[in-house]
Amino acid sequence: MLTWDNHRLAGEGLITTMSETIQDDVLGTLTHNAKWGVFNGVVPFDDNQVGISIIFASPADAVSPADLAQAREAYLALVSRKSSIEAAIVDDLLTLYNDTWREDRDPINQHQFLEAIKPDVISIELGFVRSLWYDDGDLFAGHALLIRFDEDSNITEIGLAG
Repeated sequence: MLTWDNHRLAGEGLITTMSETIQDDVLGTLTHNAKWGVFNGVVPFDDNQVGISIIFASPADAVSPADLAQAREAYLALVSRKSSIEAAIVDDLLTLYNDTWREDRDPINQHQFLEAIKPDVISIELGFVRSLWYDDGDLFAGHALLIRFDEDSNITEIGLAG
């Protein structure tokens, strides 16, 4: 169930927010950042709290319940795939770490790799997860791990950023 701060129902099922803050039972409190045109919040992702950044199809002052439902569904689908996403990250980056980035440290295994990295930010645009960022746990000299997705939720890229 969703609630809205300072809300009023407008025609055609639109909900207009005066404060441009949305409260949702799943996505939590989402606050509009006018400079970047996104709503930001914090959501659970397994045992971690991560940032979430959402760009809706509607303007900030007229986000529809359908827009919010799409974002919620995209987030929940991502959460349900966490294990397979992390397996893909390990497949793409563990060897890179052990062969190139570890310097004088001992090689690490899959479990140690996953213990080191932490999910950081989820980006949802127009109802689809576009990217998932991980903190590198200082494995890659502070470079973030970036996972990009297409509109069918397939991973299109796993790499280092920053």
